[in-house]
Amino acid sequence: MWADSDDRMAVAASAIESRMGKTAKLGIELSAWPLSAGRYEYLKSSLPGIVWQDESNLAPVMRLIKSPAEIAYQRRAARAAEAGMQAAIDSAAVGVTEREMAAEVCAAMIRAGSDLPGPGVMSSGERAFHLHGGYSDRVLEAGDIVQIETTPNVKHYHARFMRPIRVGPVKDDDHRIVEQLIAIQDAAIREVKPGISVRVPDAIYRDGVLSAGLRETYTNKTFYSVGLMLQPNGGEPLEAAENSTWVFEPGQTFHTYVLAQGFGMSETITITETGYEKLTNFPRQLFVK
Repeated sequence: MWADSDDRMAVAASAIESRMGKTAKLGIELSAWPLSAGRYEYLKSSLPGIVWQDESNLAPVMRLIKSPAEIAYQRRAARAAEAGMQAAIDSAAVGVTEREMAAEVCAAMIRAGSDLPGPGVMSSGERAFHLHGGYSDRVLEAGDIVQIETTPNVKHYHARFMRPIRVGPVKDDDHRIVEQLIAIQDAAIREVKPGISVRVPDAIYRDGVLSAGLRETYTNKTFYSVGLMLQPNGGEPLEAAENSTWVFEPGQTFHTYVLAQGFGMSETITITETGYEKLTNFPRQLFVK
């Protein structure tokens, strides 16, 4: 324990020295968000006999394979994500602000068990074409796309998914585009099972979108690991790129998504002994309000 008036870094250095002595070789997570450059320099100068070794991947890599109890938390988070998505769909309408939508999404996810209000990725209009937008005071207009990804957690365990929303009227090819995205995603996820290289479904995603003429380039990742994550982390250190060499293993959990022309479709899945299981289960379609 320490008081508000204490020098917290001095307390930390003293705690390390009292347990490890003045000379030791210690692993440290240099990638940890709370470990600023100044704090690291303080520890090194205060404990000159300590040899520091970067072990930033040690704990994160150990967390990539989840236990059944961990996945159970993610299932609960998925239920909260579904409640948030339904609230987004219900509240989307001409004249409603993104902020009002976000309030409905957050309330629904909290009531459904989320420990984090979210709401996650949310943007509309032109901003919907650029991933990772946050809600604003913008008022929804007729014809808007709403980009929405609900990202709740339970005990810091995450599950999330995306669905496309169009504030009517729809354009002639909206449903065709979304149906193409769903078909591409289904084809990609069907290939997911233990021992399979991530390059197999990754290529299906990329080639499918490009060959359909939905995008000129595909630079997004297609899978990334999710699990126990403390803010501001948005994912675990396992992602799918065209040159990835890793394979799927039982107990891994991923957010897998496809994006084109402002429409996003995604799921959180866990790898089983024989294939995969969807943790998020919500109607897969273009929602029109």
